[in-house]
Amino acid sequence: MFIPEEEYQKIMKSMPIFCVDFAFRYKNKFLLIKRTQEPVKGVFWVIGGRLRFKETIQELAERVHTREVGRYYPNFKLVGFSNYMFPDVEEARATHTPTLLYLVDVDEMFEPTLDETSSEFTWSEELPDEMKDQTHFITEIARREFPKGIIPFALTICSTLAIIVAGYFHGHMSIGAVWHNLHNFN
Repeated sequence: MFIPEEEYQKIMKSMPIFCVDFAFRYKNKFLLIKRTQEPVKGVFWVIGGRLRFKETIQELAERVHTREVGRYYPNFKLVGFSNYMFPDVEEARATHTPTLLYLVDVDEMFEPTLDETSSEFTWSEELPDEMKDQTHFITEIARREFPKGIIPFALTICSTLAIIVAGYFHGHMSIGAVWHNLHNFN
């Protein structure tokens, strides 16, 4: 689904735009591309893009990898999340972007095929400072805040709550009815 630019600009000024970033890593180096568009114009950043309506993460990955580096890498894992709030600047594609960060380990450093959204690339031992400052890395959170074995339990609780909320909003059911149906599910 394509949204006309004028309408998209209005949407970006009134709600967050959900994005997904991919940190390509070869050994201890990360692929960074120099952005030609706001909000990080002129900054070396990881590749990524917004999630389109009814697009899966896999579909987004294939679209963004192919567009920004010239090839799709299907093996990636979730490593962090952020809630970027960039300064409002003219021509910004988005300034409030909740973002998932996936790690893509590759077998070699390669020269990406860049598109019009970037001007050059580098392989760096450091991720951008702003990215590091605003990203909550899952492994660090788990190691620092959760005792061993509690993560599966916490994920089960979160998943259950998500099912209850989805049933309530999408199924027009009371929380009690959703809970009853979930509890009696075979």
